[in-house]
This record gives sequence, C-alpha cells and structure tokens, in this order.
Amino acid sequence: MNSRTWILGGVVAACALGATVWIFGSGQSTTGTEAALPVEGDKPKARVHDPEYDFGVMAVHETASHVFVIENVGEMPLSLEQGATTCKCTLSNLEKGLLAPGEKAEIELEWTAKERTKSFQQKAKILTNDPYRAAITLIVRGRIETVVQIEPSGTWEFGQVKNHMQADLTGVMYSTILDDFRIHSIEGSDPVLVAEFGPMEDSVRERLQAKSGYAIRARLAGEIPIGRFQEWLTIETDIEGALPDGRRLREGIGMTLRVSINGLRQGPMSVLGPGWSNTDMTLRMGAIQASAGKRATLSMFLTDLDDVGDFNINDFEVEEITSTLSFLNVTVEKDPNFKADGRKKLDIHVEVPPGSPPYEATGDAVAKVKFRTNHPSAKEYEMSVKFVSR
Repeated sequence: MNSRTWILGGVVAACALGATVWIFGSGQSTTGTEAALPVEGDKPKARVHDPEYDFGVMAVHETASHVFVIENVGEMPLSLEQGATTCKCTLSNLEKGLLAPGEKAEIELEWTAKERTKSFQQKAKILTNDPYRAAITLIVRGRIETVVQIEPSGTWEFGQVKNHMQADLTGVMYSTILDDFRIHSIEGSDPVLVAEFGPMEDSVRERLQAKSGYAIRARLAGEIPIGRFQEWLTIETDIEGALPDGRRLREGIGMTLRVSINGLRQGPMSVLGPGWSNTDMTLRMGAIQASAGKRATLSMFLTDLDDVGDFNINDFEVEEITSTLSFLNVTVEKDPNFKADGRKKLDIHVEVPPGSPPYEATGDAVAKVKFRTNHPSAKEYEMSVKFVSR
C-alpha cells in the first residue's frame, strides 16, 4: 500500500500538573463543533493504528517525537485536515490532501518537555470526511523528570549542632531515566564538611522508581563556627546533556550539582528575649521612629562545657563588640542577681539612638553584630539586627 507523511512539529507549551495540552498550528481552525467535510457517493473510512502513545518517562528540556498512522479502509478518498486548537504552539504545515482507498498517512508529533510533571499529556486533532469519524484525536502522554534528582530536595538541614558532637545527614542522588551514571567526586565548601557515597538500598531504589543512583552521607568532622551556617556540597558526575536550567553542556563535560547544607551551632551560649529568633540568630526590632529611637534587651546564658579544659565560666568576658552599622549601640553587662552553678547570665542591650538617620536594616543591609570573647570554644559570636527607622 502507498503511504504519505504529514508532520505536526512544535514546541510543547509549559503546562500545569494534570492540565491537558492540545497541539495545533498553521492550518485552518474552527470554533464549536467541527462539521464533517461533504461526502459524495461511496464513503471513506478512517482507521487509526494506536491513537494513544505513552512514552513512559523523558528528561526535562529533551525533545521527542512519535509517528501515528491513519489508513483509509473505505471506498472513497479520505481527506485529512488539522482541527481546532486550544493551546498556543508553533507547528510546521500539515499538508491538506486526500488518501485514496487503501493508502496510509504517517503523522509525526514532536514535543519538547519544558518542566517536570507527573502527568504530561498532549493532543492533536485531525478532521476527516469520514461520516462516522469526523475527528481523530491523537494523544501522547507520559512523565517528565529531571535527568538526575536529589532527595531530600532543596536544602539539607543539620538542625542544631552541639559542641564537639559529630552530626550527619543522609540523602540520595538518582535517575529515573539513566540506566547508569557515575559520581566522580563530592567536596564540601568547608574542610569540616565531608561527604561520601555508596550503593543505594534496593528498597529506596524501588520507592523512587530509580534506574540508577547512590546513597550520600554528609557529616561535620570538626568544629563549625558558632551561629547559623550555610555550606555546600559540590557533586561532579559523568552525566552529559542538559543542565536543570536547560543550558546544554559541552561534549565531554559532565554535570556538576550543588546541595545547600544549613545548620545552627549554638555553642555554650543561648539567647532569649523579645524579638529574638534562634533559627536565624536575629533580633527583629520592627518599625522605629528615628527621632525617638528604640532599645531592646536580650538575655545571654552561658553554660560550662566539659571539654574546654580548665576554663571557668565565671571568667567569661566579651573582649570586643563590632557592628556593621556605625550608629547602632550594643553593650553587654553581667547580671549580678543571677545565681546558678555552672551558668552565667549577661544582658545584651541593643539601641537605635534617638535622632539616628532613617535606615532600613533588612535584606542585604541587615546589621551584623560580632562579639569577640575569651571562651576557648566560642572565640566569636555573631548576631543580626533587623529594623526599619523613618
């Protein structure tokens, strides 16, 4: 039998999860219900070989195509024409033509996956003059994934890290697309942050529907500075192709990924008080009238540690206080009324003086206050101060 080929080529529009996408292009389109083209004499009859195609899984930013076959099994010529559309896509011409009885037409749909989704679907509608099948709907569906994924996604959190205590995190790096890939190296942004990788457990692989992957363990192998910290793991692989943002790697260059690692080392100090957040070590003073100023007081409690030698907590001193904001006054004084074995209490006074210039201590302009101490395990302590004065 003879065959002819029509091509529907286009770029898939970015779609929300579960949304239906219609492919359409430069052919004539109608609104409402399409009417079958006129029929004269004996009738044409359209038969579609597999009108739905499930491609399984493909990578974000990759392009794929599939050929559908329509056959005229009737006794009169069968006309094919692109139908109505509901999604804005760019297509090459769908040539209008007639299929003689017994002829077949190949229609190729091409799409480029723009974003990750579990229920990707596209449809192309073809109009015919078959009186019993005025429209044929061709469907492609499947799942779009990034070529490699990391779990947990986003930032890995150590939480609160105690003094001289090792902390570790575990995760996985895997692919539902690649049968195999290799990790060349994993490095931490600080020598204290170390990581290692090994085989992924079968139960994890099954749960993630992964074809390949590795288990990753990150740990703190030493002291991290007191306060909120953010470090990075840099993972170098042999994966080639597109980066998560769509940029293409040069041939022979493997994909490098970074994982953000956050945590909080409190050390021997703990701070309490109105406006204080221990999560990001920040004092929020709110809105301030510049002419009136504002003063806030925090309580800092210090605890004796067993691993600092002969240091006595009663000998603790703040040797220097510095601030990135010149007019911000910060002072520290011992609370003489606080009595507790192995503990000490200091009052931290933070003041925006009356008559200070208007200022927004937010975002990148937040005020940073650093305390230099004589404590062997807490040489420096840093906090942030946020406010808006007008």
